[in-house]
Amino acid sequence: MSLALLLVGVVGLVVSNPIVSGFGLFLFALIGFGAATLSLLGESGWRLVTLSPPVGLSVTLVLGTALATLHLWSFGPALFWTIVALSSLRHLTVILRSSRRPSAPPTRRSASARTPSAEAADDPTNPQGRRRAKSELAVVVATCVGFALSVFSAVSIMHLNPGWGGLLGAISPVWYVGLVLLTIAILMGQRLRGAFTAAPVIALQLVLTGTTSVVFDEPRYSWTVQKVGETAYVMLHGSANASIDIYQAWPGLFAGVAWLSRVANVTTPLLVARWWPPIIDLATTLVFYQLASRVLRDPRRAWLATTLFVLGYAINDSDYFSPQSVGYFLAITIFAVAFRHRDDETKMTRAEWFILVTASLAQAMTHQLTPYMVTGALVILLLFRRARTEWAPVIVFAPAVAWALAHFSYVKNNFSISGLANILANLLTPGVTGGGPPPGELANLTRYFQGGTPLLLGLIAVAGIVRGRSSLHVALAFCAASGAGLIVANSYGNEASFRVVLFALPWLAILAGDFRLRSRLGSTVFWTLATFALLGGYLVADYGLDFVYVVRPGDVMVMQKFESTAPVGSTLLQIGNQASEPNSLTGRFDVVHEDAYYRVPTAAASSASSGLFSFSQFMTDLLTTRDFVPPQSQYFSQNYYVMTSDQSAAGLAVYNITTLKQYQNFTTQLETSVFWQTVLKTPTAQLFRLRVWPSPHN
Repeated sequence: MSLALLLVGVVGLVVSNPIVSGFGLFLFALIGFGAATLSLLGESGWRLVTLSPPVGLSVTLVLGTALATLHLWSFGPALFWTIVALSSLRHLTVILRSSRRPSAPPTRRSASARTPSAEAADDPTNPQGRRRAKSELAVVVATCVGFALSVFSAVSIMHLNPGWGGLLGAISPVWYVGLVLLTIAILMGQRLRGAFTAAPVIALQLVLTGTTSVVFDEPRYSWTVQKVGETAYVMLHGSANASIDIYQAWPGLFAGVAWLSRVANVTTPLLVARWWPPIIDLATTLVFYQLASRVLRDPRRAWLATTLFVLGYAINDSDYFSPQSVGYFLAITIFAVAFRHRDDETKMTRAEWFILVTASLAQAMTHQLTPYMVTGALVILLLFRRARTEWAPVIVFAPAVAWALAHFSYVKNNFSISGLANILANLLTPGVTGGGPPPGELANLTRYFQGGTPLLLGLIAVAGIVRGRSSLHVALAFCAASGAGLIVANSYGNEASFRVVLFALPWLAILAGDFRLRSRLGSTVFWTLATFALLGGYLVADYGLDFVYVVRPGDVMVMQKFESTAPVGSTLLQIGNQASEPNSLTGRFDVVHEDAYYRVPTAAASSASSGLFSFSQFMTDLLTTRDFVPPQSQYFSQNYYVMTSDQSAAGLAVYNITTLKQYQNFTTQLETSVFWQTVLKTPTAQLFRLRVWPSPHN
């Protein structure tokens, strides 16, 4: 598979198709680099499949960071193709050795290794065997039909403008039928084994996280755009500049993706960001199964826990193109190789040591918080004698501290002493302490489901602890609670509670997956209700506000126009909420300034004409303050631009800051004003430039 992906990438380069070359070379780096390394270190089989992506990603991020920070960018292509050559040689060697190895004659398991009931279940002439065969066929049909229906529904509404109803209101009911069939296949697969248990779980994960990548033309979340800009900066300059912002100081993801984009001739990381969620989520799902199977020692229970993890992973939109998604993926990888049972005396293999070290290095260069959350859980495992090496916490913690000390100015600026032990303030999440009117009903409903889904999972986990009552259950419970230390230390951008729940999720899913009911009928009813409840919660929590979050192609065109053509020092004022506005899209984001202006309504907000008055207020603010450019900026220019967009209007409306009509009134005033000139108008956004400064009398 790795060599096939490499061939696709090379063909894409030959025909100058960046989509094809990017697809093949990116996935070869993710899978091929890791598979070659792990096979050389002795891994094979299912573990080779599931653990190759974290190794490939870690190697890419570490080498990309080295190229960007040591100013060796010009050596990037030569380094990439050298690794490709070595990896391909290893893959070919394995294939040749396998083809020369004589095949062993088919054998049956000895009677002592199989119970009579297992023998009967596999015998097609036995009634029990026929029932199993029918169940297997039903799972295959439900999985294939459900996946096909869901994919067909997504493809049929490609290029969707989310409007006001979002994906849930626009997609065909057939999509929901597909989800139901996949869920039924998962429940039926719990009575089977092997691929019949695993396939529907993987199919459900791909549908849940891949549908938006198919339907929408741009990355799903507006805050993804900034991460694209950070990557574009490295691509443009060939280096990371730690003096610009904290993202450039922890450039692992951006440098690694920029490196691959350069060799694959991908001109913009937007396409990478669009397809990032299904790819990183699939890799995370597979590596989580490794962790769950090692803890539970039961493949079927492990796949049940994996299902719960997939349905619970709608917290804080953590799977978008971001350092957090990478850090989380590598965190679960580290847990998977470090965990052991007390009766497991096997030592860590060379492959596991390599995974632990490279994942820790990549994590330290990529995300500021994750290594410390991982260290806390590893210390818990070590105290309960559940870690395969006492060096695991040190290996994760040391490079993170070293990297933080090298960029201590950001640590000092973002860590507040006043936040220590201020648990209540650190616990509050965005919107709870913010000023302005309370959010609308839909925003509150989405937030309730975002909290309710992990709450339900937590209640099942508690039931699992009560029923199990073993030292293992206690250890897992402490691991789930270990992240709560963040609330004591810092609010982490007023998102501490989100992070705590996020890092508790893997352990809660495993505990919940181990919950057993004595009655088979009771177990069937319970897990059917619980799984469908979690699925419904996921849909609302993850898709409920996509009409606010999804970036429109017209918005991207406007942002690219401003950042690529505006004079150095220009200021763009986006009429919307700072927290949800797309910004910093291109590698030129550091020579312009982008800010948000959300005071569209005023005291007359209840009036349909308040947009007229707020425009006057906006002009007054612009005229009298003239301080939208921050004092620390090295530039000052009177080149002011304004951007309005459907996404910004939806964001202000759903949080009761303005209405759609008021926002449109404001836009109309810009269009008709003698002071503003329309630079670009798309179906979803407009860009205006200040033509002349108004006098105080105007």
